[in-house]
Amino acid sequence: EDWRENYDLSLALHSHAAEAHVGSGLIHDVDDIVKPVIQHARVTTDKVTACCALIQAQGSAGRQEDAIFLGLSLLEELGCVVPYPVPKGQLLYRMLRLLRRLSRMSDGQILRLPRMTDNREKIGILQVLHVITINFLGSSLSQPAMMAFVSILSVETTLDFGLTVFAASAFSMLGMGITRLGKFDDAARFARIAKTLLEQFGAIAFLPRVHMTNYGIIQPWTRPVRECLDPLFYAYRIGRQTGDLQFAVLCGVKCCASSIEAGIPLVQVLRYWKSLYHVMLTQNDTLSLAITLPHMQRVHNYLGLTDDPLAEKGDLIDYGEAKATASGFAILMLKYARMHLCSTRWHKKDVPCTFFVKRVAARTLLATNRIGNLLCHTCLLLLKATKNGEVSPKSCDCGNPSFNYLARRYWRNDD
Repeated sequence: EDWRENYDLSLALHSHAAEAHVGSGLIHDVDDIVKPVIQHARVTTDKVTACCALIQAQGSAGRQEDAIFLGLSLLEELGCVVPYPVPKGQLLYRMLRLLRRLSRMSDGQILRLPRMTDNREKIGILQVLHVITINFLGSSLSQPAMMAFVSILSVETTLDFGLTVFAASAFSMLGMGITRLGKFDDAARFARIAKTLLEQFGAIAFLPRVHMTNYGIIQPWTRPVRECLDPLFYAYRIGRQTGDLQFAVLCGVKCCASSIEAGIPLVQVLRYWKSLYHVMLTQNDTLSLAITLPHMQRVHNYLGLTDDPLAEKGDLIDYGEAKATASGFAILMLKYARMHLCSTRWHKKDVPCTFFVKRVAARTLLATNRIGNLLCHTCLLLLKATKNGEVSPKSCDCGNPSFNYLARRYWRNDD
């Protein structure tokens, strides 16, 4: 009866309540709040806000399959069909076609696109795509194709129909996706566009989400990691102020991980992480916990807080249990090893510290590896996994010549 007589009010109250519960960490109550909206919504666009809140809640609770199903179903109702799983051929074709299109446009042309204000269906599609991409941000190792395809759709829709508040996130996510193709300059360009769009729309609420991809993933490929720490910490503070606690914590977690790579004293990193850990527990943020615990286990290992640093079961995480996850222990270590090859020399502050070094720089790492560099430990873990049969020696070739060089050295020396 309330819905028949006060439809607009009931819809607004339930939608805002769902968003408030996600922001306050009460994610397990969101299902009950959204159910009436799904039942009584007159048109699909009316339930977009509430369903997006539910997708975020499911993602934070680790219910990735439920979040995928709800997001793709909602997109289909809005007239946007996303294949699942995404065919690799179609993904590559759409990606290269979009990159060619963007290469023919200047930054100014993109930033001067008209704003989309009256197309509720397209705005709804962009809102759902936005929520799906941020939902998969923390699990990009297990859903890289889906995340890339959704970011492509977001940018294509923006170019076809105009700019919205979601455009900044769309370009930053696209930049994140093409780092996997080695297109670091293009990724940095899209990060700059995303930052300008963020300022253009005055969308302070989206800042933690954009900074997470810009400074947590894109910029470290071309700029010193230390330059990314202050923007990430700033995004953490903004997220706490605006109520985007999920991405505030993710920015804080990424700041911790990047601090390790940048050579910040580990005791200081551990102290900062402990304050984040309390927030993650309060918010029931299982996703952020899953991301940060491997990093903090490494810190415990480096500081000698564990009895056996090479054991699969540490005081914070059991790598044996991680084998049952979607990416698996061996694949996870391979990808971490590739990402964490970032220091040219641990104690040389005058040398840029980025995620990519060449074979010559890798040779200079060996001396510092002998005294406990993080890369040494990562190599040892990977080689141990190889010897235990969890990954074949051929798979040690992760595409990075520097890492391959080090892996062969440690494999031969067995020390």
